[in-house]
Amino acid sequence: MKQFSAARLGAAVWLMVLVFAGCDQLHSLFSRDGMTGGQTLTVMSYNVENLFDAVSDGDEYPEYDPVNGFWDAAGYHLRLSRLRDVINGLPGEGPDIILFQEIEHEGVLHDLVQWYLRDAGYDFRAATSVSGSAIEVGVISRFPIEEIIFHSGQIGPHRAPRPVMETIFTTPWGNLHVFNGHWKSKIGGAETTQMRRTASSLVIRNRTAEIRREDRDAYIVVGGDLNETPWESDDYETALRRYGYHDHLPHHRSLLLTADKDLVSSAKGIFYSPWLEPEGLNMEGTYLYRGNWEAIDHLMVCENFFSGEGLEYCRSWIVTEGLLDEFGGPKSWNLFARTGISDHLPMIIHGKVMDGY
Repeated sequence: MKQFSAARLGAAVWLMVLVFAGCDQLHSLFSRDGMTGGQTLTVMSYNVENLFDAVSDGDEYPEYDPVNGFWDAAGYHLRLSRLRDVINGLPGEGPDIILFQEIEHEGVLHDLVQWYLRDAGYDFRAATSVSGSAIEVGVISRFPIEEIIFHSGQIGPHRAPRPVMETIFTTPWGNLHVFNGHWKSKIGGAETTQMRRTASSLVIRNRTAEIRREDRDAYIVVGGDLNETPWESDDYETALRRYGYHDHLPHHRSLLLTADKDLVSSAKGIFYSPWLEPEGLNMEGTYLYRGNWEAIDHLMVCENFFSGEGLEYCRSWIVTEGLLDEFGGPKSWNLFARTGISDHLPMIIHGKVMDGY
């Protein structure tokens, strides 16, 4: 098992699933021909809602510190087994790359793979490791990891609470850069906290522009729990903004989103977002807040997914089967009852590999 826990840092310079397969063959979404061959690529991003092991490390939330007498190995393995069931419940052989948010550390990924996904081919893993942080982001992969870059974001006194994790993979279709973010929540007020999310969006915007200058054939995916919707506000600067709307507001630090493939330009910070497709998705969001759905989990892609060569975007939807409670919301994890899975839903984007690749 090859693992990474740290890599070079970039200071200033993401249940959703990204699937590439035949557009007319839903049942073949996850078919593969060898680890990095065949006609599919699958990237899954999932906020797993406070997934802690049963070892006292000192940084976990108090309720998950086993020395306090409540959290234990049985609860931990219950959560891992339910996460396995989610992954195994997807079509075919499941995702090739899985992005996680709200894991305690890299050891959780090790345990998940070694005890519950041993034969699934996830030979590569990595996670952030921020001193004093209770929760991290991480990745497991069947594709080789070439490099991990952790990007810290800050605008003046406004610092992002967690780094953005960029993972560079080798694929049959070229380099794939996948950004995994868990941006600042809106606790304390959406407008009050927005600059700390914008610090993260600016890091990604600058870095993706750099990638485009260095490798015009690279594929870029931006994913994770970004804690903003594409239509977050019409009154103030936001980290995410629909391209061409409310241009009187500052947007030079935002990730600009569109569903018009002809407008996508990662060099200009413009990405394709399935949330903005005219026909809409099968759900209004992935997270339920005070009875309202919020589209705060994202996977967005760069222009090379529309080039007619290599990987090609097709369509997207939200995974709901087995993940909704009796009231129609996500089956959130309940620590004390030990019921549920996560308060977030997955999303799938699928496409196809063009002939000749």
